[in-house]
Amino acid sequence: MRRTLCTLTACALALLLAAPALTQTPVRLPELDAATTPLGDDDLFLVRQDGQTRDKKVTWANVRASLQDALVLVLGPASVCVDNQLARWDGASNTQLQCSALTVADTTGDISAPGALTISTAGSNGDITLDPHGTGIVISSATIKCGKTSNCNLYLDGFGGGYGVFSGPNWFTNYLGAATSSSGSIGWTSGAISNPRDLVIARDAANTLAQRNSTNAQTYRLYGTYTDASNYERLSLSTTAGTGATIAAETAGTGADNLTLRLAGAGTSGVLWNTHVEPNTAGSGAPNVLTAAESGTLLTNEGATAQNYHTLPTAAVGLCFEFVVADADGIRIVAGADDTIRVAGDVSATAGYIQNSTIGGAVRLCAINAVEWVAMSYVGTWTVDS
Repeated sequence: MRRTLCTLTACALALLLAAPALTQTPVRLPELDAATTPLGDDDLFLVRQDGQTRDKKVTWANVRASLQDALVLVLGPASVCVDNQLARWDGASNTQLQCSALTVADTTGDISAPGALTISTAGSNGDITLDPHGTGIVISSATIKCGKTSNCNLYLDGFGGGYGVFSGPNWFTNYLGAATSSSGSIGWTSGAISNPRDLVIARDAANTLAQRNSTNAQTYRLYGTYTDASNYERLSLSTTAGTGATIAAETAGTGADNLTLRLAGAGTSGVLWNTHVEPNTAGSGAPNVLTAAESGTLLTNEGATAQNYHTLPTAAVGLCFEFVVADADGIRIVAGADDTIRVAGDVSATAGYIQNSTIGGAVRLCAINAVEWVAMSYVGTWTVDS
């Protein structure tokens, strides 16, 4: 098939006229090749002014190369792209396109890749924003995860009433819930998400949940009622570094004034605990001054070389202490400034005392109100100061 494009003069004139307006590149006329018989489907033949054929031909490839130099044309991919396939630059010439692996749906605009798809930013702190319009949401039907091997945080951070931060090397969610690796944790900050975490829930071992934060003592609270930070009823489990732990019922504001803390076993079983036993040798010159926090302690005078002296804390309902005479030097127990001590029918003077120097003697004292200590049980003879 022969195609008559133009005379050689007309082709050259068209290029010369078009080039100055479109490019600063000097015009290169199409190269002429020797004519072949017959001419190929992609060959052009030239006609002289007298109508006779020439013995030269112009190919489409030569015309395209000449036009590309003159007009800086962008050439399509060498191969045919599939429907909806995106085109991208081929090399650094800015004149040649090639088919990409991505496709864009006609009506929805959905972008699809045949395999893994990576979206990355340049620099050390580039952001990638997924910004749905209005009440739209970002949906993932697969795993969203950090690809770095260290210092990798995945944040879900909403505005206004939005919330939620998943932080750790291997966070993922599915229909069973959220999970993280054994070294991961759930954390909260006191304000902005960039602040240091001051509350952390972590895994200590299989089936072992931990609330820990370096050397900072921790507190857990289970609320019965809560209006605000000044009105509540709650159970508190707290620790004090170097001292111990406390389980307490707490109340404030509109919470009930008196809350019972009950420990109960199931069925016929009870509650077992260890009693803290403290050998003490404090004498009259520097008596052992007890505190409410030591309630439940059993004290002995083991190792004493003189009478062992103890001063009870100010009476408060429910405080109890036990004493055992382990050394013949004996024990003296003194009440607070406004308190008395009762053993059966005998009651001490205000700020009075009871004492025993017989090995094996024992007494359990409990405060029944704000001014009275009563011996709930005793062994041996306890002298009451009256």
